[in-house]
Amino acid sequence: MTDVTMIATRYIELWNERDPQRRRDLLAANWTRDARYVDPLMAGTGHDGIDALIAGVQQRFPEFRFRLIGEPNGYGDHVRFSWGLGPDGADSPIKGTDFAVIDDGRIARIADPGSSQSKAVIGTIPALRRTVSRCAASGASRPHP
Repeated sequence: MTDVTMIATRYIELWNERDPQRRRDLLAANWTRDARYVDPLMAGTGHDGIDALIAGVQQRFPEFRFRLIGEPNGYGDHVRFSWGLGPDGADSPIKGTDFAVIDDGRIARIADPGSSQSKAVIGTIPALRRTVSRCAASGASRPHP
C-alpha cells in the first residue's frame, strides 16, 4: 500500500532542497529514472529534466519554500496533495494541487490538474474528477521559471 503522506512529504522536501547533489540524491531515491513532470507551464523528463525545473523555480523564488496544505490522499498507485509556495511564516501566495502516479513506491509521474496528462490520469479515477474541477475553479496556480 502506498504511504501517501510519505510520498507528498518527500516531494515537498525535494522542491525545497537547495543543495544540487542532495537534490539529485532525493530524485534517485524517490523518483523513477524515467519520471515525468508536467503542468501547464513547464515539463521535464528524467532526473535531469526535473532537477532543472526545480532549480529554475528556486532561482525565480529564492526566499520562498514549499509546504503541504491539508492532508494528502489517494487510491492504489495514485496520490493527490496540495501545496503552497511562499515565504516562511506567511500565507503562501502561490498554491496548487498535484497528482502523482507511483511505481514500486517511487514517483513515476506528476501532473497538475490543468495539464492534459493529469486529465488522462485523473480520468481513470472517477472519485477524483470532482476534486479536479473544484481545484481548477479555485484558480490553483503553479510557479514557473
